[in-house]
Parts: sequence; structure tokens; C-alpha cells
Amino acid sequence: MSFLLFFLVLGVIVAIHEFGHFLFAKIFGIKVLKFSIGFNPTILSKKIGETEYAIGAVPLGGYVKMEGEFSGQKSSDPRSYDLKPRWQRIVILLAGPAFNFISGFLIVLASFSIFGTPAYSNRVVHIQENTPVAISGIKLRDKIISVNGKKTATSQEVINNITSGITEKEIELEIERDAERIKVKMRPTLTKGGYRIGVGFGETVMIKSSDDKLSESVNYSAHKIKTIFLVFRGIFSGQIEAKDSIGGPIAISGVINKSRLDLGLAGILLITAIISFNLGIVNLLPIPVLDGGGIAILVVEMVMGKSLNKKIKERILYMGLAILLTLMLFTTFLDISRLF
Repeated sequence: MSFLLFFLVLGVIVAIHEFGHFLFAKIFGIKVLKFSIGFNPTILSKKIGETEYAIGAVPLGGYVKMEGEFSGQKSSDPRSYDLKPRWQRIVILLAGPAFNFISGFLIVLASFSIFGTPAYSNRVVHIQENTPVAISGIKLRDKIISVNGKKTATSQEVINNITSGITEKEIELEIERDAERIKVKMRPTLTKGGYRIGVGFGETVMIKSSDDKLSESVNYSAHKIKTIFLVFRGIFSGQIEAKDSIGGPIAISGVINKSRLDLGLAGILLITAIISFNLGIVNLLPIPVLDGGGIAILVVEMVMGKSLNKKIKERILYMGLAILLTLMLFTTFLDISRLF
């Protein structure tokens, strides 16, 4: 089930990415020979007009094949990709990642509008030793449903009600444990970050609210994209261990399945959006074969005022393929090593 869901999610994201390339190729009058979800061998295809629409047997990506793109010799077709102005080719390459960012945001907006926004619940999942909560008798899985009479549905509400306007006086928490409700009193501890009682929250729930879903979706999407950028920066700078932050198909399918179990369809939508953001960012990396590598080559050519030698381009392409295959093998190795 988890792998089927993984391939479905990945297929949708790849289709959106490739449609970005396809649409702008058509807008600029380029002949599109093939639109494929998945790589060769082709298992299903249908030709409509001049374009073959296909599904490949290797479902880990996709491509749009344009006239004159990556061909060994210059095409004489006036609708050839390599005869178009470089700025148009850059826009076509950028369109794929851009569609990933746009679609990711729209998926987040749809999820927030239908199911609500994600938040940590008021359920206790961690208790620190020698803290007010540990002494009070509160147990794991208890829910803190009110603080000093103020109702709390999320962890943030619990924190806000504890820290807002509090002194070192006692506070009263109402706890829900199974079908029982218990009231306990405690004196919060003052720390550098404010008053704390010594609990941790980690269970995600969807909270319905009347807030502005558009701004919530923008903030959520921007936060996720920024986090992904920071992770990549941390990996390249050596501050973050790659083995702790990178996952292949096995790891990703596990995350998708966990999101489904935790939040149902809302979880699937949100993890789809996050993977879409990831795909957009990865494709902007200046690695040959990826969109970012193609853009880098075109920018170099614009600066030089001429095209790079065909043989040099071929070597760069092979180098990019080697890097990509190495990364795929590395992530698969990490996935398998985590299983054992």
C-alpha cells in the first residue's frame, strides 16, 4: 500500500513538473515529440497530434522530449528547441520547478480549506524529570484541555495560556485521561525561554478555524521551502549529516504512509505538497541533466556570446548522469541501511 501510494504521489508531482516544461514549449512554438511519466521502456503510449504521451516502466521521474534538444546535430526544423532564443529556453527549464512550487502551494491551500491547519495537539507525549508536571502526577497521553479555566485544543494554546501574563503563582490544569477529567495545580519553572512546566507535545492534528486560509497557506508553504533550502545548505556546508537528512524511495514511501495514518487524506495532501517543493528545489540545483544544470549552461553561453562545443556539452551531460545515478544509489543504500 505504501509503495503504491508513493508511486501515485510521485506520478502526480512529476506530471505537474513536466507539464510546466510542455506548456511553455508549446507557448514558444517548439515541437514536442514526447511527454513521458516514467522512464523507458515505455509500457503505455498514445500519439495525439505530433506528441506521443507515454507511461514508462521506471516510475522515478519523467521527461518532455523536444525537437532539437540534446540531439547530436543541429536540427533544421524552425520549431526546434535549440534554435529558440536562450531566454525562452531558460523560461521553459524554469517552468517545471515553478509549477512544483505553485501546485504545492495550491495543494496546501486546498488541504487547509477542507481539513483545517496542522498543529500539535494538547496531548502530552513527553515529560521531563524533576519538573512541575512530573511531580504533579500527569501521565503520558493525558490531554491538557484547559489552563486556569481557558480551553486549550493545541499545544500552542497550552503554552500561550501558561506564559501569557503569568507570575510565579500556581496554575490549574484540567486533564483529560480516558473518560476521566482531573484538575491539578502546579507552579511553573522560570527558564531563559519563559515559564515552563516540563511537557512535550508531538501529536499532529488538523485544527479548523476561521482564520485567513490564504495567508496561512502562504506562510506554511514559505516555511517549508525555507526549511528545505536550509537543510540543503547545511548538507553542502557540512553542518548537517547527509545520512540523517536524505532519503530515497523507501524512506519517502514510509513518510507518505505515516502521514496517511496520522492525518488521513489531509496528511497525504500536505506531504505531497512538501515533496513537490523538494522536487522543485532539487531540479534547480546546477547539476547537468537537471533543470538547474541546463539553465547554468545557457547562462554561460549568454555570457560567452556563443554556444558551447557539442562534445563539451555531451561530456557535461554524461557527468550529470553519473552524479545523478550516484545520488540515487547513495539514497537507496541509506534506505536499506536504516532498515537494518
